[in-house]
Amino acid sequence: MSNSGPQKLLIQMSGAPGGGKSTMARLLQRSIGGLVLDHDIIRSSLLEDYSNVPFDQVARSAYRLQWAMAEQAVKQGLIVIVDSVCNYQEALDQGSALAKTHGYAYWYVECRVEDLTLLDERLRTRKPMRS
Repeated sequence: MSNSGPQKLLIQMSGAPGGGKSTMARLLQRSIGGLVLDHDIIRSSLLEDYSNVPFDQVARSAYRLQWAMAEQAVKQGLIVIVDSVCNYQEALDQGSALAKTHGYAYWYVECRVEDLTLLDERLRTRKPMRS
């Protein structure tokens, strides 16, 4: 980081559940600042409020909310770290387009765990969320 102020940076985390996205997002946030948008928290909150709405509809709403929040944070000049699975090309396209539109650098970070035993252990030992 330069002394001229915070860098305009949008970081998009990607990877399987238990792959370390949230851990890496928090470490990045501690290191460079900015706002972490955790898709699991957004979706879980919506699922709790709208338990009668089909899961796929809530998931789409969670992505729309995540990107609306990311855009507002970018407009405020904040570093933004988007923490979501990114299973679809559309999610990657939205991140890179948002960054380009607002003159932000775009970093795509894919978290992978090659050791399936470790991945299974992470999934079994973490606190489950509604999503």
